[in-house]
Amino acid sequence: MRGHIWQTIMVDPSVKYEVSVGSCDVESTSLYDEQIKIDIIRTHPTDTWFDCHRPTLCRLLNSFALRNVGFGYSQGLNYLIFVLWKVFYNDDPITAERYTLSSLQYLVGKLMTVYPLSRSDSQAMVQMQTICTMVRLRCSTKYPKLQDKLFSRTYEPMLVSLVTRVVPTMFSNIFDVDQCMLLWDELLIHDRLLEALVTCVSNVVSHNHNAIANLPLYNCMTVVQTSMKIMCHTIVTDLKRR
Repeated sequence: MRGHIWQTIMVDPSVKYEVSVGSCDVESTSLYDEQIKIDIIRTHPTDTWFDCHRPTLCRLLNSFALRNVGFGYSQGLNYLIFVLWKVFYNDDPITAERYTLSSLQYLVGKLMTVYPLSRSDSQAMVQMQTICTMVRLRCSTKYPKLQDKLFSRTYEPMLVSLVTRVVPTMFSNIFDVDQCMLLWDELLIHDRLLEALVTCVSNVVSHNHNAIANLPLYNCMTVVQTSMKIMCHTIVTDLKRR
């Protein structure tokens, strides 16, 4: 059921991914092959379900990079593809490669502005700063006592670190794959995916308003990072209320 719903949202039936992008392109590798292999090995390393699938995921990310020469591969895609693959493989192994690649294309299209196209590309950081400002405004409106800290240069690294860590991966580097499925069920039904992610980050900050208001920066960052790992269901519930 989930696979069918996600397919309806993310898979463009007019775009055909040929079989050669899958199993027949075993020898086709991109310039990013070495980095992809490293990233796939260290992505969800304790999840044994993926042990036999990691070579396939390496191949799919290489295929994606070869198809998207101007974009290539960026760290973060490794986390996205793990969630997509498990959903579509469990739904139908035969179509899993095509639907995973097509869905990754969809997500990158939605998230393109937060991924740098090169080391010299500053636009992604500009977008991250914009998202940070949106989070500041939402949280300080809800909790006015946070305004001075959230808009201070001292606390800017905390927000930038949080946003750059979770937005490009849609929290898939924070939660395990099964938790991400629950979160993505809610995220994907939003036409404005980035706006929904801003809501999620704002909720993380808001739920830690007491720590931000009362603790020194280092302790505050520790509390936020620790609490976020157990906030999946809270974030999902907050999204459903909107």
